[in-house]
Amino acid sequence: ASYFSYRYYKPRLRAELQNEFESRFNERKWEAYQQFADILYEMLDKSGSRKFENELPKVIQRMRKFLSQLWVVGSDDVMKAVSDWFVYSSREKQLNESTSEGLIKLMNILIMMRKDLGYATSKVGPIDLLRTFITDLDEVLVKEGKSKVN
Repeated sequence: ASYFSYRYYKPRLRAELQNEFESRFNERKWEAYQQFADILYEMLDKSGSRKFENELPKVIQRMRKFLSQLWVVGSDDVMKAVSDWFVYSSREKQLNESTSEGLIKLMNILIMMRKDLGYATSKVGPIDLLRTFITDLDEVLVKEGKSKVN
């Protein structure tokens, strides 16, 4: 009887432990992604699109502190988007390019996080999210010679 119990309960116990692990991991991921969204919200709320260059060093510093959490829980797509933004933000300082591209890259990180949390088929893009803060975004993009695509 004990052999049968062992063979029967071992897979169930393993599945329960796996579910508990995934639940805890997803909870940590949710908290980390929410913290990132809070950083973006504060930055956009304070600065808008015009003052972004002044706020960029502060945002980079906060994101660097936050990065250790992403190393642990961020999906591959999230980490790629973060890497793209860091490379762009370093290059932007040297070339003094438009701020909208940097903002779009920041919002793309948030889009990748949303997909990782289960919104895989969402049609919302970075520009859609930016429009919630920058109501004249389409005009800004036209002035910078960028299209209005997501």
